[in-house]
Amino acid sequence: MRLCPRVTMIACIALALGLLAPAIAAADGEGDIKYRQKVMSAVGAHTGALVSILKQEGGSMDHLADHANAMAKLAEIARTAFPAGSGPEAGKTGALPDIWDGDQHSLEFEAELERFVQLANALADVAVTGDRRATAGALKTLGQDSCKSCHSRFRKK
Repeated sequence: MRLCPRVTMIACIALALGLLAPAIAAADGEGDIKYRQKVMSAVGAHTGALVSILKQEGGSMDHLADHANAMAKLAEIARTAFPAGSGPEAGKTGALPDIWDGDQHSLEFEAELERFVQLANALADVAVTGDRRATAGALKTLGQDSCKSCHSRFRKK
């Protein structure tokens, strides 16, 4: 017996949705934490690649702007990586509850996220010039004035 293509397609879609349902449900709370941790790991990986290139330990200057641009994109993503319900009450996270003020981010945390975006964009702007010294300075500023500042205020020690 041959199945109608439409019936086969509907069955495949139903099966796919059934398989995705647990993944969609996991996106609440604990899934958001895991996603955020992956985003922040990517930030760390791009930072490491930039440092390696700038110190001439490996990598290519041709990739400098690519890593810096990725950092700028990740900074934008970070703005949405701390949704309500993804704090310590949802699972294992280093993020402190001070990040969330009710259903909104605290004003201080919002300012930290904005500084991250601004400094990551500044890094991307200078990296495209290929100026090793200026890029190193922009990366150092990003690390000290954004990453370190935010971690010391909003991350478990």
